[in-house]
Amino acid sequence: EQRTFDIVFPEDFPGEEHRGKKGSCLVTVNEAYRIIAPTDEEIFKLMEVEDEAGLQESVRTRIGEAKAQQEQGRLENALLDQLIEAHPLELPEPLLEEQVAAKAAELRKNLEEQGLDSEEIDRRVQEEEQSVRQTTSRAMRAVYLMEEIAKAEEIQVKEEDLLGELGQIAERNQAQVDEVRKYYQEQGLIPQLALELLERKVRTFLREAAVIKE
Repeated sequence: EQRTFDIVFPEDFPGEEHRGKKGSCLVTVNEAYRIIAPTDEEIFKLMEVEDEAGLQESVRTRIGEAKAQQEQGRLENALLDQLIEAHPLELPEPLLEEQVAAKAAELRKNLEEQGLDSEEIDRRVQEEEQSVRQTTSRAMRAVYLMEEIAKAEEIQVKEEDLLGELGQIAERNQAQVDEVRKYYQEQGLIPQLALELLERKVRTFLREAAVIKE
């Protein structure tokens, strides 16, 4: 089935000559699905509860956990910001430029996939350049700083930590641990995963060691 809709091209439409003008859009429907709301029993099973009261308690618990995680992340970021400011670090300029260029290339690719013309892409990339540089600089300083804290406090990522994380990844994706581990090894992602786990451990250490004043 095909249907035609009247439209007005938006001001940020890639084709500048069409902006603000009227046009039409032809939509071809190959398949249509009807959304069927799950039954209470299906929701209870999905949430692993027995009744409405259990569902409400589960939702309250999850909301509380989400808020706690959000607050922990906020504290960790604030602590890192203070440490970065208190410990100035001169980054290797070539490495910083390399990372900034990589981020800019990623942004450019995303804009190209959105269908923007080259002129608009150049303008967007140029506008974001300073922000990208600041964000990249902070991220690199944070990594160096956390590595130094890990050395000083003897914080390490052990094999059981990696296996545990791979197990969680496998569970979330309904896959076998061996399959996930093989994929991460073949793609060379184990070092990146270890770095992420180390950052998580250092962040936890900073939050637990900090003296928080209201």
